[in-house]
Amino acid sequence: MLRVPLGNGGQISGATSPLLTIQDACDPNTGSYDALVGSGPIVEPSRPVRLDIGTATGVELELARPRSLSIELAGPSPFTSQTAFRLVAPHAERGPIAIYDVSRARIRTLADRVEASTGIVTWDGRTSAGTRAPAGIYFLRVAAGAMHGTCRVVLLN
Repeated sequence: MLRVPLGNGGQISGATSPLLTIQDACDPNTGSYDALVGSGPIVEPSRPVRLDIGTATGVELELARPRSLSIELAGPSPFTSQTAFRLVAPHAERGPIAIYDVSRARIRTLADRVEASTGIVTWDGRTSAGTRAPAGIYFLRVAAGAMHGTCRVVLLN
């Protein structure tokens, strides 16, 4: 087993601190390392640390730690009975998740809080009164604190 002292430089920072960062790690970085431990002028190698690189994509990383609100249509559109929207939020916040028509009238509130995660919000094409909304263009709008977003969908009868 190859053991390499891990120190600061290049794509590595924080080797002598509690937070180790390896920028743009890739398969050639896989291996066993000795992290340097200590403070001041005395630094010693640690016990071996194994670094394995997974196959995460940028999308998976963004979903794991979103920085802003993201709304996208999960489908279908146009729809006749039910559609879904995917929401990704960096933190929880009170505020409506609601459906609006083209005249900006609120048709139905689907939730009163955005959760800090990735989730699906569905709409069955009904109004707050429980009646079927007329065919047309509608918008899912989120207005929770500093998080705002809109996504368009088409309802057919």
